[in-house]
Amino acid sequence: MATPKATKALITRLLNAGYRVRSYSGRGMFGKECVGVSLERGQELTVNVKAASFDQLGMGQIAYFRGYEFPEGRVFAYENAVGEAE
Repeated sequence: MATPKATKALITRLLNAGYRVRSYSGRGMFGKECVGVSLERGQELTVNVKAASFDQLGMGQIAYFRGYEFPEGRVFAYENAVGEAE
């Protein structure tokens, strides 16, 4: 599992790239929440992160990062905002 500092850095990179960062519990994660971003149909993840996994979500997909636990106390998502994650 990534450190909180590494998770914050990933979230900051994703926000600066214009993604809406959200929590996600992928297959086989047994309810644990990790960092994820929703992608529209045909949209690609432009942030180079080798740890990304992908699931289909109806009309789009989600890229999620199993090794990066979603920060506790966040309700659901970080909005698109250039800057640094809280």
